[in-house]
Amino acid sequence: MRLKVAREPLRDAFQVAASIASQRTTKPVLQNVKVEASEGALVLSGTDLEVAVRLSLAEGVEILEEGCILLPATRVAGILRESPGEQLEIQTVENACQIRGKHSVFKVLVEDPEQFPELPAMETEGALAVDAASLKAMVRKTAFATARESTRYALNGILFVISNHTLELAATDGRRLAVASLDLEASRATLPQAIVPVKALTELERLPTKEEESVLVKLEETQVFFKTERGLISSRLVEGQFPPHKEVIPKDLNKKVTVGRVDLLSAVRQAALLTTEEAKAVRLNLSPGKLTVSSKTPESGEAEVNLDVEYDGGALEIGFNPDFLVDVLRVVEEERIQFEASEPTRPALIRAGKDYLYVVMPLTLL
Repeated sequence: MRLKVAREPLRDAFQVAASIASQRTTKPVLQNVKVEASEGALVLSGTDLEVAVRLSLAEGVEILEEGCILLPATRVAGILRESPGEQLEIQTVENACQIRGKHSVFKVLVEDPEQFPELPAMETEGALAVDAASLKAMVRKTAFATARESTRYALNGILFVISNHTLELAATDGRRLAVASLDLEASRATLPQAIVPVKALTELERLPTKEEESVLVKLEETQVFFKTERGLISSRLVEGQFPPHKEVIPKDLNKKVTVGRVDLLSAVRQAALLTTEEAKAVRLNLSPGKLTVSSKTPESGEAEVNLDVEYDGGALEIGFNPDFLVDVLRVVEEERIQFEASEPTRPALIRAGKDYLYVVMPLTLL
């Protein structure tokens, strides 16, 4: 294989594939990115046997000799990141790959590409087309709420379901719940309920897409596929039963306040400055026309931030882990959000627009 390629597009594409390559594995071949050069384009592939990504690159590519090679993910990602030149020349030399820049030459030892596992293929028949920007936004608004290391594997993924012409994504770690929905009025497609690994959906966010491009989504018995014009992600589904999340969404909250998202985010961050790991809590105090965000710890001191809000209900003091508020306020885009609660010991609700809600459990305040 021998080719000339623009460094920056290659760097960006390689980083996407390299992020999937497993660095903690008993199979060293999985620590590589497979690069195939043919028909005027490069195809870069990475997998950890659970999630796989393939990304095509034709921009700035001149293939002088077709071929296939495995490149060590971490080392080559570093080379592509640090090389200052605009163009690189890459060619295989026996059991090595030579990467030549304007003022540098790297010779990287490589493995046999025949040892790289074959990746699943996608049949596009019956796939659902979803607006790429909308789907990526839904992922951003839910992925943060998944559990990180739960023994309940279903909590480590995002629930994917279509019903009544609506695509819904839901994620929970048992202490909070994020639900994003998207109207699919023009579509008659139906998909079975499935739990998709958060890693696969996080990689979907990184796939390059054009304005108004669609993502083809195909769910099979044990696999899910996401296909864009330039990329394909395949992933095993998460086994297990997702909790009945609709049952935990509170319905009778009688204290509702509308507040600027950026203002509330700033207030929570300020109050959190004087919390500790042992006492990580901020208080939200509601009174007519006013929301006070505060914290108090014996080790650090006290903080108080006051906001003018649209509220004429009764008084309420309720406490939360500040991280759980910051996480959601960072990902929603609406200028104003609605905060709903009823009692200090019951779950509260944040709404952003008509298609997003976030349920969060309060803390017991001393």
